[in-house]
Amino acid sequence: DYTQTDFKRASRLGYAHGVMTVREKPPPGLVPEPVIPPSFLMALSADGRAFGKSDAYSGMPATEPFTPAYVHLDREVLRYDSYFKEAVHNSATEHYRVRRCVIHFYLLDGTVQVSEPKVENSGMPQGEVAGSTFLRRQRVPKASG
Repeated sequence: DYTQTDFKRASRLGYAHGVMTVREKPPPGLVPEPVIPPSFLMALSADGRAFGKSDAYSGMPATEPFTPAYVHLDREVLRYDSYFKEAVHNSATEHYRVRRCVIHFYLLDGTVQVSEPKVENSGMPQGEVAGSTFLRRQRVPKASG
């Protein structure tokens, strides 16, 4: 009814013995009917969609266009910093070296890449340009097969 002027809202909260409680049903008489202006009712078709209006005014929830998974996962990469100990046999001062690695996991196709970042003045070939990629981007099978 568009002439309604009393817009009381139903509340499920109440007080019992000085403590706030939640009621199972709202009190009778406080459940308002939905108020829709008559001009809007005339613009609706039988299935509830508006004539000549956008979905924002039709009363129906807007449907999002379908986007495939590869659009969402494109350029999504998990990066892990890791290290390993490399044994040094020809030196009396050090027994092992700690070498840092970066593991990239590409969510788009489940591929893995393991590379070593370049460290200044280390004396070892490092970095992706120098060819120190331990594992190029590829799918790696699980150990179980």
